[in-house]
Amino acid sequence: DGRAKALLTLSFEGGPLWQLVLAEVRAEMQPLRQERVADVESRLAQLHIQWTERRALRLAEYETILGTIELPLGEKDIERSAEAKFHFSSAADELRILDVEFKARVSATEARLAKRKVEFEENLKKRAAQECARRLACWVYATECRQHGVTESRAVLTQLGSNRVKSFDAQFPVAHLAALCDALTQTTYTSKLHLQRAGLGDDGCIFLGQQIANERNNFHYLKELELVHNNIGTEGALALINGILALSNRTLERLSLAHNALGDSAALNDKLGKALERLLGESAPPALPLTAIDLSGNALSVNLAKSIVKGLPRSRLISFSMRYCDWSM
Repeated sequence: DGRAKALLTLSFEGGPLWQLVLAEVRAEMQPLRQERVADVESRLAQLHIQWTERRALRLAEYETILGTIELPLGEKDIERSAEAKFHFSSAADELRILDVEFKARVSATEARLAKRKVEFEENLKKRAAQECARRLACWVYATECRQHGVTESRAVLTQLGSNRVKSFDAQFPVAHLAALCDALTQTTYTSKLHLQRAGLGDDGCIFLGQQIANERNNFHYLKELELVHNNIGTEGALALINGILALSNRTLERLSLAHNALGDSAALNDKLGKALERLLGESAPPALPLTAIDLSGNALSVNLAKSIVKGLPRSRLISFSMRYCDWSM
């Protein structure tokens, strides 16, 4: 914990890690920024050229009219001179309007350029913050794995800090799962956790439920949770659902417990059914925005199915699957 806090301090804005990452991200994004700035500056130059050409053309026309006015003319030509003076006055007004339009367009383009510079700095800081969080999460994950004597998953290392952490077939005993949860608490960017065939079992699922219920963790950003083919029984599923319901900031939209061992405990089936009914029909704030549940391939009891059906009318579900379930329990 002490080392993690020390590294976290380094990653704060202005810290050594922050400065290093900021320089790296700036070097990466600088070519794109220069390209966009060059594009705006090119537009400004073209605008100035167009204005100069149009102004020179107008001035030439006005000078011709002015020459006509100043010629010593006869009586008929005096009328033409008066008409020319009128046109010259109108032309002078047109020239002033042309100048005002040019200045307005230049001001708008310069404002756009200034806005892009500000946006670049903001995006730069966001990218740097995300990269700091990713590096911190990777460091915590690798360190925790070594301390618990488990081998880290390369797939997880490459995905930490991204929108989704997805793993197939890598084994996640409780010690490995603890390292992953510690890493996920360092970043707010991961909203999807997919662990398939990870060997979680009831123990792993109970531990995950406890971690989700812990308000100090960042699992309130979790939107998708897939735990397919993990040999999770009724006890583990019950603990997981209770953990989700314990969150004060609920964001989970999709839950998959397909192809597990739900329904293996007749004594807990009623409790699981009530928990699922509450999960589906929870309407008191903060409401759970759950739109998809997959319980396919489990051995579900009829009573459990009845509890699920009771919660459906009050749910926000768009997709609910119980395919290939064994209803003989």
